[in-house]
Amino acid sequence: MKHNHGWRSAFTLIEMLTVTAIIAMLATALVSGLKSAQRQAHTALCQARMKNLHQACMNYLTDNNHYPYAGSHEYFEPTDQTYHNHVGWVAWVREDNKDEKNPWAEDNKESHAEDYLHVGWDGEKALRSIRLGSIFKYASRDTSSYFCRQFDGGKKTVRRTYAMNNWFGSRRNQLTKGKEPLDFHNNRRNNKPAPIEPSRMGYIIELNTKETGEHQGEAADAPGKRDPLPYDSVWEYGSDELYGLYHRKAGDMHGHVIFVDGHIESLTDKTDAQGNDYKTRNIKLGEATY
Repeated sequence: MKHNHGWRSAFTLIEMLTVTAIIAMLATALVSGLKSAQRQAHTALCQARMKNLHQACMNYLTDNNHYPYAGSHEYFEPTDQTYHNHVGWVAWVREDNKDEKNPWAEDNKESHAEDYLHVGWDGEKALRSIRLGSIFKYASRDTSSYFCRQFDGGKKTVRRTYAMNNWFGSRRNQLTKGKEPLDFHNNRRNNKPAPIEPSRMGYIIELNTKETGEHQGEAADAPGKRDPLPYDSVWEYGSDELYGLYHRKAGDMHGHVIFVDGHIESLTDKTDAQGNDYKTRNIKLGEATY
């Protein structure tokens, strides 16, 4: 005699489809959660690296009594007709790879800038420029502090994804003897004292370009306009060089800016409550009027 125990030995097609749909939804939720967690981790890591660079700059300031230069550049001293080298936080590199040479020490009556290259953010030359930079030893000689994994899809050739405010000296803002990037309180605008508040000045930003390359150095007294180099170590806020946006938060893309006083803000390209659009906010950050 057969007995009906009240259960079936197999799933129906509808049941299998239902289970499959539930598994798919759970998998989607899991993947979404993992991606969100990964984005948060990358954001935290980027900010930690920017803080490390900022601290390296502050340690440099303590030892040298002035902030590190935003970009390597040559300057001409008219009083004794001599040329001198200012090494940036990320350095220029020699075309002949003989980076250990210091031609200005051997002969400062001639310009040597054309023997050097301002380089971009990728490859072997970018790595050399980091290691030769003025703050490298203060950054624990850690090259990973100079880039964010979110930049350009995290390609392995990326070496540097940050740039420093042009106010601190560069090829387009040559700082001569006695004009070191130090005293915010003696800054002048329109021939009037204009003290700078460190908490209002953007210091280091994320790059906003996938362009890279290299450019030959120019003599301090070379005539002509120097075009901005969006891929180098200098943030030229007045030349449409905007802070980069690589971090998704609450549906918008954000970019990190660390200020001279060391605090970090996460900013979008949206117009803010004060009516500042992306470009206006970028300029205000650079000029310490933010």
